[in-house]
Amino acid sequence: MVRQVAIPARWQWAAAILAAVALASCGYLHRQPTSRAEVNPPRTWFLLVAPFTREFPHGDLHAPFSQWSQVRTFDTGPGCDAMLEQAEDFLQRPVQCIASDNPQLKGPPPGSEAKP
Repeated sequence: MVRQVAIPARWQWAAAILAAVALASCGYLHRQPTSRAEVNPPRTWFLLVAPFTREFPHGDLHAPFSQWSQVRTFDTGPGCDAMLEQAEDFLQRPVQCIASDNPQLKGPPPGSEAKP
């Protein structure tokens, strides 16, 4: 024989809210990104130092950013900019702040170099 137990109304209400929250969070965790902002990672800023070569021992300003060395990362552009002068004095080479999503960091596409 099965015995039925009466559940107080306030417990039914609490169980209903808990179930609604659990179901809502499941949909949130597994949803697909719908906008471009959700697909891109958060923007960070890189403090880069120019590469040195035999021709440019103090740093080649014309080298592509993909050849510059990353010194440090920052959460904001102004935070990076605040370190520019100090970093240039310490490294004795040109430095620059650049956003992580700047396409110049990737370098030229394959096959785009000028052929003699």
